[in-house]
Amino acid sequence: MRQLFPLLILTMLTGGCYSWTTIKPTELPKLNGASTTSSRNMGRQVVLISVAQVEAPDGRLVEIQGESDAKVYLPGAQPMLFEHPIISSVDGDNLTIKSAKRSKTTLALDKIQRVDVSQFERGQTTVAVSVLSLVAAGLICLVLFSSLP
Repeated sequence: MRQLFPLLILTMLTGGCYSWTTIKPTELPKLNGASTTSSRNMGRQVVLISVAQVEAPDGRLVEIQGESDAKVYLPGAQPMLFEHPIISSVDGDNLTIKSAKRSKTTLALDKIQRVDVSQFERGQTTVAVSVLSLVAAGLICLVLFSSLP
């Protein structure tokens, strides 16, 4: 049972925290400089989150809040993951992207099937942490009461 606990924690924290939104490849440069920062002001923590409005492939406007990662899908290949911070630009028919762990990559726009960007989900994270806390409390009670004579 003790071996399952770390796996349960990892699954819940990574599964509920982020969602992926598809955007037009030409919209990715609008996320340059996206950030989430926090500071203390008179004893209170203030969180500043950048917000960008980008266009989805169907024409809807989508708000992307804070830092995000990007997955670029090309035909017949695994998605290319670019982790934040991301700097991108469109020059003619090409999208150029570089990120924290990937060097400058230039891709032809007409070869890109889709671009997905990640977004932190506060509601899902709150639920995941709450459920995790209840499970942890239950496991602690189980261990404590099972060891009683």
